[in-house]
This record gives sequence, structure tokens and C-alpha cells, in this order.
Amino acid sequence: MKITDYDKVYEQLGNIAERTMIISGGGGAWSAREKTEVVAKVKAILLPFFVERTDGDPMHYSYATEIETLLKQSKTENSQYDFKQGIHDLFTGKKNDSLIKKIYKTLTAMGNSEKNAVGYVLIGVADKFEDAEKVSRKYNIENIKVGNFYITGVDGEVNEFYKGDYDAYFTQFKDALQIMPMDEHYRRQVGTKMRMVSYYNKSIIIMKIVNDNGAIMFDNGYYTRMGANNDPEPVSAPEMPAFFAKFSKN
Repeated sequence: MKITDYDKVYEQLGNIAERTMIISGGGGAWSAREKTEVVAKVKAILLPFFVERTDGDPMHYSYATEIETLLKQSKTENSQYDFKQGIHDLFTGKKNDSLIKKIYKTLTAMGNSEKNAVGYVLIGVADKFEDAEKVSRKYNIENIKVGNFYITGVDGEVNEFYKGDYDAYFTQFKDALQIMPMDEHYRRQVGTKMRMVSYYNKSIIIMKIVNDNGAIMFDNGYYTRMGANNDPEPVSAPEMPAFFAKFSKN
């Protein structure tokens, strides 16, 4: 279901407890019947202001809300977010395999910022208007501004180089992950969390990493990232003690 009239929902929620939560004896333990009746009453009050979602609804599974939250929270110098407009060169059309490797290296660097750190890479998003316009002209598509970013989607690349096969496009990221020189624990985690979602008919790939198992190695080294748009930097030998100490703190 989705809300059709927010003002009416807001209005109906006012003092809703006084109108629906009438409990025998004035309190104490609720019986199953009383709980069921309260749920039914609340549903009946709010239902007129909702409609069924459709399969093509861009808010399905709240992915649109998630994307908007990520983009609006991300600032220019936030090292825990990174955005790529795609993986094919706009002039030659050649796929950039080194960029795919860099994406995974960047994810590990985000995870290495601290214990419990969370990092995101979104593919199909440009952080500059000029870059978004280049994508729009190349594939004859519109872009959508959200916060300080521009959603271009990967649909242009999918149609141009993969004959519209979204599964083939997405699978290459999964396949590339399997040969990345990274910790097996985080390889499995990134693969599990990776997904392609739709934002108003624009397809975006979301990659996420959560530091839940200590420092993350990539290609026999440890990398960190300082600020957005910066390449991951290897942790030097003198920095190692302080680096590992971050993951042992309570």
C-alpha cells in the first residue's frame, strides 16, 4: 500500500489511541481479541487514504526513499560514499575493467575507516552536472537531480552494449567480485548486499559494505580513503599500529 493523502492520514492519526485503544479493565494485559480489534479499527480509519502499489511503482520496496536518503546525506567530502555514472567510456564505448576493480578497492577502503563503518558505491549517479549532461547526450536520456547529485541510471549502457539485458549487465559485477583479491568474508557480504534498483525508471546499482569483522585486506594490502573523489591510499608500515587499533576499540 502507499499513501494517497498525507494530510488526511495526519489528521486521522490525531488522538487515534483515544478512539481505538479501549481496553477492558482500563489497562493491564491485552487479550489477543482486543489486539486484533484495535488493529482492525486503525486499519479501517486509515485505509481510505491508501491505494495498492503496482509492480512498476518506483517506491516499491522503498528503494526510491533509500536512494534519496543516501544522496541527500552524502556531502562532497564524505569519504563513505562514491558515485560512478557507468563503466563504459563515453567516447570509445570500451568497458573499463580497471574501474570495476577500483570500485571494490574503494569499498574496502570505506570499510577500513573505523569499526562498524558503512560505505556505499552507487553506479548510475553523477556528482557533476557536466558529467550527467554528457551521459544524457550520449544515450539520449534525461537525468534527475537529487540533492547535489544527478541520477543518470545505467540504462543507456545496458541498451547500448548489452542489448537491453539487465541481468547480463548486473551479473558482470557479481562475476568480477568473485575474482577480486579481497577477504572472503567481505566478498560474500558485498555480494549479498549488492542489488540493482529502479528510481523512476532509471536503474541504479547499489553496493554496500559494513565493517563487522575487522580490517579489510585488498590485493595483499590495506587501504583507506580521505574525502570523496580520492583514490584509496595504502596504509603505510608506520601507520599500521594505529590503523589496527581502530578495530579493537569497544
